Amino acid sequence: MYRITSFVILLFFLVPKSEAQIILNTKDSTQQVSFGLLMNTRYSLDDDNFQNLELNRFRIRVRAKVSEKLEFFTQLFFDLPGNFNPPLESSTSRMLFDALVNYNLNDSWKITAGQFNVNGAYEFMSLVHELEFVDRSILRRTYGYGRDRGVMLTYSKNFDESQSLKWYASITSGENWNYSGGNIGGFMYLTRLEYYPFGAFKGSQTQEGDWQRHESFKMAMGVGYSL
Repeated sequence: MYRITSFVILLFFLVPKSEAQIILNTKDSTQQVSFGLLMNTRYSLDDDNFQNLELNRFRIRVRAKVSEKLEFFTQLFFDLPGNFNPPLESSTSRMLFDALVNYNLNDSWKITAGQFNVNGAYEFMSLVHELEFVDRSILRRTYGYGRDRGVMLTYSKNFDESQSLKWYASITSGENWNYSGGNIGGFMYLTRLEYYPFGAFKGSQTQEGDWQRHESFKMAMGVGYSL
């Protein structure tokens, strides 16, 4: 027996970054399916007084929680062409952004398999609705490797209220997302270590601005390496 527990409708065209979500739970909340929409509009005005209002990003997300350990997630995108670098060769739909499965081994270890965002530099990990400014930096848009297909192992540990540690290790195709032209340059091996000396952030750990308004000082330190 499923019941609707949350239904939010936002005025998309009046809010620059908006989300809407429908969540379906079983009666005992052991299983869950959520359908989400994210839209980002952008208004621009240049020196020649040229004005433009455009749909910058539009995403459709589906998340299914089968059990406490197993979860599926997929995301489709309908962005402006300048927001992504599509693969040169693809036999799959270029609308497919994420298609992954998460398996929680325990409270600290998690395995992710499929097509996902590769956790390299901190800026590469921030989601579009967590950006501090209108768009990503030129560095991220030019050199960001974004998504890829493979397997990732994640370790997360809160030692106490004042310290937190995260570690990522992944093996991916190295050929970018949805690419089907063969493995030309070999696999990409990546690892990243994060340390929060004053405790983890409230909510998401990849937000660029202090959207949660923390009462105490917070800091994130990280280093990553890939080959």
